[in-house]
Amino acid sequence: KDKADNIRELAGELKLGIDSFVFVDDQPYELGLAQLFLPQVEVVQADYGHPEFIEYVASLFTNFAASGGVNRTELYRQQKERERMKARFYTLHEYNAYLQTEVDCRLARREDCDRLSELSMRTNQFNLAQSRYTPEDLYRLLEDPNYHIFCLSAKDRFGDMGIVAMAVLREEAADCVLEGLMVSCRVFGRGFETILLDTVK
Repeated sequence: KDKADNIRELAGELKLGIDSFVFVDDQPYELGLAQLFLPQVEVVQADYGHPEFIEYVASLFTNFAASGGVNRTELYRQQKERERMKARFYTLHEYNAYLQTEVDCRLARREDCDRLSELSMRTNQFNLAQSRYTPEDLYRLLEDPNYHIFCLSAKDRFGDMGIVAMAVLREEAADCVLEGLMVSCRVFGRGFETILLDTVK
């Protein structure tokens, strides 16, 4: 298949937005094809002999340093195996039970702030208010009695997924405003957003 189709398939398989991809190639034809059919993809002409080339490509992944050494390749490998298993079950409940899914939904703590910040920065598809928070923002909100930050972490037989969802609530008089709600694309279709919202309610 052509490179544009391959990227689309990868995006579907990994549950990533097309705009998450950087396509590097040394063939102008391939670069032009990807640029034409996938304008959301960052296209880079390969120049392996130039010392700044690798640094430039690395600079495109602005959240890499915030990942805290997380092995994303392993996370995506686990996710691929989960998706393969999902086809064997009729209901979400059966699927989660088979995977021995454990979910912990609770109020966030200070030590969660780096991961929560990363989640807010990286999540585009299911970030309902497109909210972005730095760790410092979250430290401040945790100290504010008008704010409540919930986080949800999950693990199953394939591994620990860590914190994969969060909600930020702000109290206003007698009401609560849902200021931020985001769920990692890695866990779409697992029902975790429902657990988070039920906890918030």
